[in-house]
Amino acid sequence: NSSPTPKPNIYLTIIEPKDEKVYDKKVIEVSGKTTKDALIVILTEDNEDVVSPTELGDFSTTITLKNGENLIQITAIAPNGESLTVDRTVTYSTENF
Repeated sequence: NSSPTPKPNIYLTIIEPKDEKVYDKKVIEVSGKTTKDALIVILTEDNEDVVSPTELGDFSTTITLKNGENLIQITAIAPNGESLTVDRTVTYSTENF
């Protein structure tokens, strides 16, 4: 008789940016929803941002893109050490497509 897998106490929904999106501006918003007592860590190649969500679990910050492709790693870390990570790849380009 195996015990049921505990349901994670943490969730992470990314609203912005959408995966594979192309931006023509360097500063973009990263926003989403998570468990209200989680910490959000946003990693880019050049930067690390730590954000605390509101009482409702909403979070939002801005990051600066570099030219070309940018990998953005967004991790929610619960107080008990559980974590969830969502990756987004976005491109900064000023060319007209």
